[in-house]
Amino acid sequence: MRDGKKAASWAILGLAAVMVAAALWVAGGPLTARAQNRDFVRMSDLRSLWWHANCQGVANGNNLPETPSAQAGCGELPRMADPATGEAYRYERLGPQSLRLCAKLELPTERQRDAANPAVAVEGQPGCFDFAMNIPAPPPSAAEEQSVPADPGPAVE
Repeated sequence: MRDGKKAASWAILGLAAVMVAAALWVAGGPLTARAQNRDFVRMSDLRSLWWHANCQGVANGNNLPETPSAQAGCGELPRMADPATGEAYRYERLGPQSLRLCAKLELPTERQRDAANPAVAVEGQPGCFDFAMNIPAPPPSAAEEQSVPADPGPAVE
């Protein structure tokens, strides 16, 4: 009877060890979490750099800058280099209203365009993303404002 309990204890301990190993394999463990964190900072830096360049482009007649610089109304110049490695981010103007930003990411990424992430991953160039200029709609003219009927509000019964 005692051997049966001992065998069951070892079986449970072995199962627990297998489950911990499987969890680490699926989640990647602490080293993967740190790499994800560093990549998150890099992507955040690229988005900040993009929004800064976009602000400069709007201020410059919808023409993105060759290189980003400090400009009144656009906030401080964002970080231009990876804080973990010190390596400069790559900024490449593709045209008057598009650019490519690159950072050396530690993990593969499958970024797609959505409202929170205006970047499109560049195939064959890991860590590179293309951005199209976000041009704000012009304000309505005085004539357009007068021709728009006022909202009557909710119907009252």
